[in-house]
Amino acid sequence: MSASGAHLKERVLRPTITSSGRRHVGLTQNDSMRSYCVSDLAALAHGIPRPSKRYLALHRNGNVNDFSAKNLYWALPGELPLTA
Repeated sequence: MSASGAHLKERVLRPTITSSGRRHVGLTQNDSMRSYCVSDLAALAHGIPRPSKRYLALHRNGNVNDFSAKNLYWALPGELPLTA
């Protein structure tokens, strides 16, 4: 349901994978589309506070399909492991 109370059509999002291996989905609001990292969205949805917008969500166990709260943490781009 949107902020105005209108029901929204359910959609399955198909992520694209960037050259760095990060999955992104496009979300549209007011006819403007923006790309978001799925790991970042999952960390925010789990309530893990992001120190600043420069931080990226990473996976502790290296499994990019594990979006559990215990597996996600924030790191600066310079701190990325080789498997990010």
